[in-house]
Amino acid sequence: MQRIVILASALCILGCGRPAADQPKGPAPGAGGAAGGPPPIEVQAEKLNTGLAGPDVALAAKVKERLAADSGLRALQIDVDAQGGRVTLWGKANTAEARAAAGKLAKATPGVTSLSNLITTLKTAAASQPASAPKQKQ
Repeated sequence: MQRIVILASALCILGCGRPAADQPKGPAPGAGGAAGGPPPIEVQAEKLNTGLAGPDVALAAKVKERLAADSGLRALQIDVDAQGGRVTLWGKANTAEARAAAGKLAKATPGVTSLSNLITTLKTAAASQPASAPKQKQ
């Protein structure tokens, strides 16, 4: 019995990937063509829609350009997104003042109607102290 299983396995392995001699060559039945069947499907290219409108891209670039022109903000890695005049800022700032300055500069950019400032500030020495530390009486 083991010999039959081994022999059958060997024949399967040897025959893998080889077309059967009695199989017809050419398209499968019903695949369309001259013998009848459905016609081939035509695929037409459409204009790619990324979801970003030209004015939105231009507004985001304008805000990013203004941030890069500011000597106090150019070192920050800030991402800018715009949609219909609404601008969103992402990234990290060393201080709350730098975060506020980036938001103020972005909001003052012509074309910005609203701002979402999602820039996070890195921890500072003052921020790492517990807020509920007991005060000493004098």
